Amino acid sequence: MRVKVLHLSSRATFDNLTFDEVFYNAKNLLSDELILEKTYTLQPKQKIKAKLPVDKGTEFVAVLAAYRNIDEARWRQVVQVSDKYYYSHWYQFGSAEVATVKRNRRNLANKELFDRSVETTSAVKSDISAAESRVQSVEALMQ
Repeated sequence: MRVKVLHLSSRATFDNLTFDEVFYNAKNLLSDELILEKTYTLQPKQKIKAKLPVDKGTEFVAVLAAYRNIDEARWRQVVQVSDKYYYSHWYQFGSAEVATVKRNRRNLANKELFDRSVETTSAVKSDISAAESRVQSVEALMQ
């Protein structure tokens, strides 16, 4: 199954597109709203965990799944995000539905403090920028 994650500045155009339009032609049709597009291919029972930085201007994160019978499927989930929080979303891709399994939101200030303490002790990085601490985690499970 192919899965796409889109970061959008608005969902005005996105909400009016068909599956084929958004899945195969997002760059052209969402040019003013599309900030990031990432595609994954999942095998049955495969789990993936992806950390994607949420760039400035991102207001929505959309997750799309390419089901065989797309007309009968619930093929998308959209969540609103804010630059004041750190988000973690887990999605499950069933036989005909993208479902949000778990959604966590933490205050960004607490996330920055946690990141600084971890990075200071491990000396992996010398500094944290605001863009690095705005991270969107997506874990996908396929039944």
